[in-house]
Amino acid sequence: MSDPATELITFHGWGFSPEIWSEWEQRLAGSVAVQHGNRGYFGEPNIPSFTGNSARNVVMTHSFGLHWCPKSLLKEADTLVVLSGFLSFHPSDPGGERRSRLIVRQMMSHFVEKPLEVLNQFYQNVYSPEESPDNTPGPMDHDRLLADLERLNSSQLNPKQFADVNEVIIIHGSGDQIVSNERARDLYSLLLSKARYFEVKEGGHAVGFCRIGECIRFLNPIFHNEPEVSRDEP
Repeated sequence: MSDPATELITFHGWGFSPEIWSEWEQRLAGSVAVQHGNRGYFGEPNIPSFTGNSARNVVMTHSFGLHWCPKSLLKEADTLVVLSGFLSFHPSDPGGERRSRLIVRQMMSHFVEKPLEVLNQFYQNVYSPEESPDNTPGPMDHDRLLADLERLNSSQLNPKQFADVNEVIIIHGSGDQIVSNERARDLYSLLLSKARYFEVKEGGHAVGFCRIGECIRFLNPIFHNEPEVSRDEP
């Protein structure tokens, strides 16, 4: 069997595991070679590598996944797909930033004693306005989850680190309760010369997993060399 034309490596967001990509893998089976990074919240940490046997290398990140994806891997990527992503987590306006930082501090404080409560509430917010699926994670790395929650307060990506990527495709939900679509539009404006932006009406932070059909339609040009979908300008 010949090698697929496209290789895809995924990086999940905070509080999740590679299992969140299972439907993507099913839908792309046979046409795209898929590997998953694992931050190690549930299970062993893992950073895959491109094999070099395909014509196109694609990295796809969800939310905080953009922040733990290695820069070295981005240098090998032809396309970066950013689902519900951000350069910095907190809003840029002072009032919004204060509220956001307070929420993260409260999550951290509560997580120390009741991590499952924090995760379950987080999942509800991630999937809103859709209903959160039953999620019963296995044994967790409590320290890693808490450390990355703290990292959200200070993590700031420089758009220059995407300099070697030929194109960046940004997909965001208009109803995202975790990361405002303004953060995605900020990213788009900084990468204007190489970026395309798609906004899914009423989509939440889990738009990449609740509205997979729409996302794949946006991405078919890179996965299957089909005609491009018109983009939504911010």
